[in-house]
Amino acid sequence: MYGVVTFGILYTKYCVWKAEFDEIFLCGIDVVSMRRPARELYIPTIGIGAGPGCDGQVLFIRDMLHLYLDVMPRFAKVCADIGAISCDALQHFCEEVRDGRFPGKKHCY
Repeated sequence: MYGVVTFGILYTKYCVWKAEFDEIFLCGIDVVSMRRPARELYIPTIGIGAGPGCDGQVLFIRDMLHLYLDVMPRFAKVCADIGAISCDALQHFCEEVRDGRFPGKKHCY
């Protein structure tokens, strides 16, 4: 497996050099395999689940705020559970509409 990763790194370096990229995104590469590309590429490496060896990190806001309750990528970090809060708010709103508590006088023109 390491030979395949090494070949991939050399080929990537060549492509990056040929295309004159400003940065490269590395997605879902295991931490051990990631160390070498981060050292050998002469442009910033941005990781998406590729470990701390990258120059920068990407975390999608939908994952950070836990907007999709059923799906959570392994590399994601939940900073706020907005998905659960949103579900609770929608359920509360539906109950108020069904019970006739919304809209009230203050919500009408």
